[in-house]
Amino acid sequence: MNQPTFLALDLELGGSTEDCSILTAHFAVCDKDWNVLNELDLKLRPNDKQYTVTDQGMSIVTGK
Repeated sequence: MNQPTFLALDLELGGSTEDCSILTAHFAVCDKDWNVLNELDLKLRPNDKQYTVTDQGMSIVTGK
């Protein structure tokens, strides 16, 4: 059985400033050879339900 060794993390943000919202988070538990053992994909919502995003951040998501 492969023992978990690494936790890979990827975040999608609403922009590049510190006040921008985290929109999604993806976690992957990997073994020593970087084979994915388990994954968790989350879509996040701020407590106040108000997303803080920038035009630049949204242009990356939409491609426009």
